[in-house]
Amino acid sequence: NNTTNLALMKKQMILLGMLMAFCMAEAKVTLPALFTDNMVLQQKSNVIFHGHSSTKKEVIIKTGWNKHPYTTSPDKEGNWKIEVPTPSAGGPYEIIISDGEEHILQNILIGEIWLYTGECETETPIDIPSQPYIRLFQTKKEISLVPKKDLHATQEGWKECTSETITGLPAIGYFFASQLQKKLKVPIGIISCTWKDTPAEAWASYDALENLPSYNKETEMLESLGFNPEKIEAEYARQREEWYQALYEHDMGWCDDHQVWAEPDYSDENWKTMELPGYWEDKGMKDFDGVVWFRKTIDIPRNWARKNVTINLGNIADESIVYYNGTEIGRNTKADASRYYTIPYKLVKRGKAVLTIRVTNYKSKGGIYGRPEDMKLSVKGKDPISLAGEWKYLSGLSLSGIPPVPISPESNPKYPTGLFNAMIHPLTSFPLQGVIWYQGKSNLESSDEYADLFMSLIADWRDKWQKLQMPFY
Repeated sequence: NNTTNLALMKKQMILLGMLMAFCMAEAKVTLPALFTDNMVLQQKSNVIFHGHSSTKKEVIIKTGWNKHPYTTSPDKEGNWKIEVPTPSAGGPYEIIISDGEEHILQNILIGEIWLYTGECETETPIDIPSQPYIRLFQTKKEISLVPKKDLHATQEGWKECTSETITGLPAIGYFFASQLQKKLKVPIGIISCTWKDTPAEAWASYDALENLPSYNKETEMLESLGFNPEKIEAEYARQREEWYQALYEHDMGWCDDHQVWAEPDYSDENWKTMELPGYWEDKGMKDFDGVVWFRKTIDIPRNWARKNVTINLGNIADESIVYYNGTEIGRNTKADASRYYTIPYKLVKRGKAVLTIRVTNYKSKGGIYGRPEDMKLSVKGKDPISLAGEWKYLSGLSLSGIPPVPISPESNPKYPTGLFNAMIHPLTSFPLQGVIWYQGKSNLESSDEYADLFMSLIADWRDKWQKLQMPFY
């Protein structure tokens, strides 16, 4: 019994020690991604420090520039915030945050903070000297249907500017910071918040879009569904299904839900011819987006009969459905993916057979492209049959004049408000000097509406930051 009791006491002591260690680890105050070592704070401003404390004890902040204690008490969930005034440019400083255990932020500078944002594509590809008075914060690319409280960094927070840490920063952002630091002789912080090929409406808030007629459909839908992500995605799934169904209904190759143009006895005598592989834009179908049907008659050798046949079509842009003698043998909706399918042995007979491919392209170049040697039929142990060369083709549907496919709000960075909610809104409580905006290309097709959209975005951002004259370059 004594031995058993002793063993039990040892286990209890170990568990107690583990619990104490866990509680001590949890006691340390946690901060949002923006508040890290090496950060820059906007000079002569009021910075709202906020975070979480599991101890729910009084939180105290002491700054290196005035040693003054700023205190607050967490709410019942342990969340807290403290407003701290900043001095003129200077540093480096330490900031001590304590809820019973100290959390020290080191190498903090006071200077100017600029937000660099938009659809910039040009990253800085050069070797640069280390510049300790320029600091970089690069945000992770995220999408949200509702405004988020925090964002995430790609490099674990603020970094001093070096050739290594500048990777991924747009070149204009770096050169702007470098010239500004030389001119003003104060620390410069750049928050890089970009996403390639994104329109301005993705960077705009609901408030900015609410009174713009061009976005009534999106804003009314968001409001009617209570900004609930699950309901919004379900609604768009329904809309996408309707859109795709309409493509089949208007495609001349279909009739009464049947792929007429894929039937082996259908006459393609009056169809045009095209050499494949190759993009159809390069072969006479300039600027065509839509559905094109391709047909090719092939001879199946006697020794291939009743054997599985592998079909390789190379790359197709964007989507495809493949038929063998009118029977569907595979489809793929992944743009530019290589197509490999198996024709089941039960379908394979000696003699003439018709291979039909329905290709749908939504933008850029479309068609069956790649290397000629990648287009072939093959049976294990037999010589392959090349599919490269002349094919019959005919357009079934042009997308010209048809509204674009509804995009997924949860996964598409072009959806209105998605990038603002995830990547901009968490910054609106963080004081800035100004904004550097590099965007516009993705709104070329709606250029007539862009002026109103852009002015509304600027006014809304200034309102969100409570800085009505905030520079917006």
